Amino acid sequence: MKILYISQYYPPVIAAGARRAYSHIKYLKNKKDVEFTVLSELPTYPTGKLAKGFKSKLIDCRFENGTKIIRVWTVPASRKGLFSRILQYLSFPITAFYAATQFNEKPDIIVLSSPPPLGSVAAIILAKLFRCKFVFDIRDVWPEAGYEIGQISKPIKFLSEIWAKFTYTYTDAFICVSKGIASETRKRNKKNKPIYIIPNGVDLEIFRPLNDEKLRKLYREKLGIYDRTAFIFAGAIGLTGNIENIINASKYIDENKSVIILIGEGIQKEKIIELVNIHHLNNVVKIFDSVEPEVLVKIYNACDVGLANLQPGNFWHWAVPTKIFDYWACGLPVISATIGDSKKIVELSMAGISVEPGNPKQLAEIINLLTNNTQLLKELSLNSRPFVEKNYSRKKLAISFYNIVKQYIYPK
Repeated sequence: MKILYISQYYPPVIAAGARRAYSHIKYLKNKKDVEFTVLSELPTYPTGKLAKGFKSKLIDCRFENGTKIIRVWTVPASRKGLFSRILQYLSFPITAFYAATQFNEKPDIIVLSSPPPLGSVAAIILAKLFRCKFVFDIRDVWPEAGYEIGQISKPIKFLSEIWAKFTYTYTDAFICVSKGIASETRKRNKKNKPIYIIPNGVDLEIFRPLNDEKLRKLYREKLGIYDRTAFIFAGAIGLTGNIENIINASKYIDENKSVIILIGEGIQKEKIIELVNIHHLNNVVKIFDSVEPEVLVKIYNACDVGLANLQPGNFWHWAVPTKIFDYWACGLPVISATIGDSKKIVELSMAGISVEPGNPKQLAEIINLLTNNTQLLKELSLNSRPFVEKNYSRKKLAISFYNIVKQYIYPK
C-alpha cells in the first residue's frame, strides 16, 4: 500500500510530530506491502532558518533511508512571531498540494499529522483528487489549545472551529495520541467515524542507558553538574510548558546539591534566561540550546531525573508530554507537574512522582526529596526502562499504526 504521510514537521526538525512520523516510517518501511512518501516543509522550525544541507526552493525531493521525502517551501517563521507563523501555516497546504500533484503517484491512503492543523486543506483535496481514504492523526486539541495559551485570538479560534468541523466531516478515521484527545475528538465527530488511540512513545534504539561512566563524567563536567543531582527538562521552552514554574522552584533548592538543566528553544527562552539572571540562579539553572537526539541521549545519561511540566488548569487533562518516555527509556525517573492522562501514566509506571502544576514549592520539595533520598531515586530509576519497553515502544506502536491504516485502503 502506498501511504502519503503529510507532516508539516519532519527530521531534521526536532519536534514531537516529526519524531512520530519518522518512527512510523522507520519501523514499517521494510514491510513488503508498504511504500511511504512524506510531504513536509523545508526544515526551518523553530528558528525560522533553514537547516544545514538545505537550500530555499519550491520543492526539494530526495530519498532518505529509502523513503521519498518531498519538502516544500513555506513562509519562514520563528516561534516568536505570531503573524509569520500564521503565514507559514497558510502557505504549507498550498505548496504541499502543488508538490503532491507533480509526481504523478496515486497514494492508496493519506495520513495527516496535526498540529499544525491547516495541512488538512491539502489532505482533503488530495484525498478527493486521488479518490483515496484520509486518516487524521491528532496530537493536540486544536484550536482550543492555541486559544488557551493566548497563541490565537477569539475570532481566529471561531474560524478554526468551523474549519475543524469541516475537516472532521471529510475524515475517514481518527488516530489520537491520548484518551483525553480521543474524548475531545468524539465531541466533534458527528458522523461517528472510527477513533483509535496510538500514544506517543520512544525509540528505544536511540534513547537507552549508555552505561559509560567516562562519558557520563565528561558530560557532567560540560553541563556544569559535577557531583550534584541533575534534574533535566528538554523540549520546547514555550507557553504550554510553563518553564517559569521550574525557575521558581529552583529558588527553594540547595545549589550545592542540585542543579536544573534546561535544553531547548521557544518563544519563552529569552524570558527564562532573563529570570535566571534577575534572581541570580545561574549556578542552579543551566540553559542550553537544542541538540540532536544522538547528543541528547548522552545528556540524559549524564543526568539523574527528568522534569515534565504543563500549565495549571483542567484544560490540559489530555496532554502527555513525550519527553517523559525519553527520560524513562534512558533510566531516568520523572517528576511530572501534570494532570489527567499524563498523571495517570506516571502513577502507573512506578517510575515517577506527580506534583501539582503551577506549584513551585511542591516541585522543589520533591526535587529535594530525590536529591537526599538516593534509595528512592534508585527504586524509581529501576522501574523506568521496563515500563516503556512494555507500553511505549515506537516499534510496537508503528505496528499498531500499520494495522489501523491498512483497513482503510480502497478495494482494488
